[in-house]
Amino acid sequence: MSIIDAAEEAARDWDWFAVDPQGRLGHFTTAGMRPLPKTVKQDREAALKLIDYFFEKAPKSVPHTVCPEVEKEAGGWKNDSARDWYLKDFILMASAGLFSHNTHVSGPSEDYFTVACPTIPLLIDQLPPEIRDLVKRIESPFSFAESVHIPAAATRDW
Repeated sequence: MSIIDAAEEAARDWDWFAVDPQGRLGHFTTAGMRPLPKTVKQDREAALKLIDYFFEKAPKSVPHTVCPEVEKEAGGWKNDSARDWYLKDFILMASAGLFSHNTHVSGPSEDYFTVACPTIPLLIDQLPPEIRDLVKRIESPFSFAESVHIPAAATRDW
C-alpha cells in the first residue's frame, strides 16, 4: 500500500468516493485544488481501484437529474458543447447511482457542490464485496441526498 504524496495530489484532478449515513454513495472530484481525505491519501492503490471500478466497470443505467443551480455554481458555460463536456463525468457517475460533486475552482468558496443526482441511488450493500469494503472506509457525516454543499475542509478527516 503506497500513499498519494503531496506532489501527485496537487498534479491530478482526483476522483474519490464516500458513503453517507444512509448507505448512499458519493463521487467527488478535487479539480486538482482540494486536498484528498486522509483515508484516500493513505492508499493510492485503493483510490485507483475505485476510480477504475466506477468509471469503467460499474453498471450505468440509472436515470439522473442535473442540479438546477449547477451552471451558476460552475461559473457558466460558453456554449452547449462546453456544458456537455463539463457534465460528462458527473452524469456518468449519477447514471451509476452516485451523487456526483465538483468543487468551486474560483471565488472564496471551498465547498463541494452537487452536480448530478441519481433518481434511484446505489446503496453500499449493492456493491461487490471488495469495492464495498474500500468505499466503507470513507464515511461522510453528511447526507448526499440532502446536502447540496459540503465544506471541503470537513472532508479532510474522512
